[in-house]
Amino acid sequence: MISPVELLVVVASVYAANYLFRPVAFRVGLLDIPGGRKKHAVPTPLIGGVIIYVGMLFGYVITYPPSELIIALMIGAGLMLGVGVIDDLRGISPVKRLLAEFLVAVLVIGFGGLNIENTGILPIVGNVELGVLGVPITAVAVVGMINSFNMMDGIDGLGGGVVAVALGALLMFQFALGSSAFIDFTSLVLASVGVFLLKNLGLLSSVKIFLGDAGSMMLGFCTIVLLLAVAQESSNALSFSAVDALWCVALPLFDTFTIMLRRVLKGQHPFHPDRTHLHHIVMRMGFSAREALYLILAVAVLYAVAGLLIKQLAPQLSLLVFMALGVWYLRVMTRSWRLVRFVKRFRRKYGV
Repeated sequence: MISPVELLVVVASVYAANYLFRPVAFRVGLLDIPGGRKKHAVPTPLIGGVIIYVGMLFGYVITYPPSELIIALMIGAGLMLGVGVIDDLRGISPVKRLLAEFLVAVLVIGFGGLNIENTGILPIVGNVELGVLGVPITAVAVVGMINSFNMMDGIDGLGGGVVAVALGALLMFQFALGSSAFIDFTSLVLASVGVFLLKNLGLLSSVKIFLGDAGSMMLGFCTIVLLLAVAQESSNALSFSAVDALWCVALPLFDTFTIMLRRVLKGQHPFHPDRTHLHHIVMRMGFSAREALYLILAVAVLYAVAGLLIKQLAPQLSLLVFMALGVWYLRVMTRSWRLVRFVKRFRRKYGV
């Protein structure tokens, strides 16, 4: 377990990095400028990913996990951060971003040895070994979750919040199942994200910072790699599995799949920007951005808790229940206008 001193060192490093890189962001133009669909009032530094990475570096030095996979994670996170900074500064085409994402996926698979080897317990068939399919499935999972977390980052606190929920859920699963793989490093990454959230939400001061593409891409990469790394280190099918990892990222996964499918069915590019994200829908119900944040994160937590309960009560049904909830989410959100109308009527009637 990490000590209070080690935790304090990481927190202090993230906090100090904020003051170090903030003037740099203004000097080089690494800023989110107000206008268009953006609601903030002043240019805001996009250094959230940078300061979190500083905390991760200190966390790595402190815990020094003897793992080539964690080394690959740190290198890949640095590459994602660099690509994201370039994207924030001058923009990168979706194709080039995808190529960079597959590059870091190849890095953690080839050098780090990351591989989804089995499914965990499934109905009837039990624990299925994936064999040669494990590598391409792992690559798709890494790239998919990088984009999923990037697309979720739409209001203050949401990008960092869903990462905090995912990592917190991972730790919850590990404590419940008796797993200790990378638990110290994961805890320090979570602490780094926590410091960022305090700055992002203006809880420490009114001067905010944003994640930007650099931060959301890097955190998406780190989160999925840690989830799959713990699953890979698990000793048996009753330990943390790839299916359990799905529950930790259920909400961003469901939301991204729904949005991209809806765009494709409209004949649009999957990465075409619009206002159909979950936070847009919740805010159309009359909730403020902060209220929408708390509601969305509460749902994400409920998904993770449900996954843990199913794991302990009926692990063979976990994937089936997850898929059923995914279909239900898709059905509800593709008819979101009905949900918005229902909630508005409910709030007017009961004064909520």
